[in-house]
Amino acid sequence: MREQFGRIGTETLAALPRELNLGCGRKRREACLNVDRAARVNPDLVWDLDRFPYPLPQSHFCRIFAGDVVEHLENIPDFMEEVYRLLKPDGLVEITTPHFSCANSYTDPTHRHHLGYFSFDYFTTGNELDFYSDA
Repeated sequence: MREQFGRIGTETLAALPRELNLGCGRKRREACLNVDRAARVNPDLVWDLDRFPYPLPQSHFCRIFAGDVVEHLENIPDFMEEVYRLLKPDGLVEITTPHFSCANSYTDPTHRHHLGYFSFDYFTTGNELDFYSDA
């Protein structure tokens, strides 16, 4: 299934996993559609996560993983809105990222953002600053 999708037809959609692993790197998940911009890590889909929209169907995925990838992205609010678009209602998103107090947050020269424990609260309903994003 390793390809850069154009349009997803009915047959492809039926075969598409219900779990998504964004920025998989070398940490592939067997039950997932694994996505990364680096073809050399052999993702199922080669795609730059800073390009929107992703060539994937809306409200399709029950679970989305983004392990140690958001700190590398250009625009986290746009990424979160795209994740929200892809996620089924009541789906689950699991995001990990180095805390800003961790030396690794600043050691890796490809990190664009340094995040804290409450950074993703801005994308939850009821947060006083939730108006910055539709996610």
